[in-house]
Amino acid sequence: MKDLKYLMSYSIALMAFIGISLGGFYNYLAVVFTFIFIPILETIVKKSDEEYTEEEKKSRLLDPFFDLLLYLNIPIVFGIFFFSLDKLAFTSSVSDIIGIILGHHGLFTWGDTSEECYKNSIDIIKKAQVYLNNSIKKYSFGKPIFKKKTNPEFEKKLISILRGNLSFDNSKILHLDKSETCLEFVNSENLKKVASIGTSCPDHFLRTKRLPLVLPSLSSLIKDEKKLNNVIQNHLFKYKEAYTKYYLRNKNNNSPNL
Repeated sequence: MKDLKYLMSYSIALMAFIGISLGGFYNYLAVVFTFIFIPILETIVKKSDEEYTEEEKKSRLLDPFFDLLLYLNIPIVFGIFFFSLDKLAFTSSVSDIIGIILGHHGLFTWGDTSEECYKNSIDIIKKAQVYLNNSIKKYSFGKPIFKKKTNPEFEKKLISILRGNLSFDNSKILHLDKSETCLEFVNSENLKKVASIGTSCPDHFLRTKRLPLVLPSLSSLIKDEKKLNNVIQNHLFKYKEAYTKYYLRNKNNNSPNL
């Protein structure tokens, strides 16, 4: 009977269901329950000193009850999701809704035709872009590190070295982006922090690597082409090595070759 306490893990889903059913302020019931009520409860209720023996741990690993608790999450989560959509569809105050934003999944829009759905998606993205452009601070990614300077000869040399090192296995064509937005990003104090976040969704991941390669400032090596080449080679090697380990660690039996 003591294992029944683990059913409390579904209390959050229950609060979400109740909140969506009642509507209005109660839509926030699951949030309040998760981030306010539970933390307060954890400070009041004394933590148990009970420890399981190795045999009990092995027994629990083989107990189908805990597998059931895990797999029940799937129908519960999707059930609540579709229940909320159904509730939304029959709410007259939101009958003009044309899309929804889901955390970690992005924007979803709909319409009577595929053309209308596409138009709604573009319209929402444009509105978001206008809002962000009017709301962001002077520096979107942090203050600039270097003053803007141009050196066409060094750019040509750098592009040549980069392309040569990237074309080791097969030839590559480089695209140079010198737009104001791009230059602001790569010259910002938060470049490494923002770049390390990774792609915004799996759709982007299919077209790019998980993380970009961020090189250090190379302007001090203008007159030392050999050292410049060595620095680039070293960073490329570390990047390839890290990505190879990541790929091999996460690949499946039917994954394509790296």
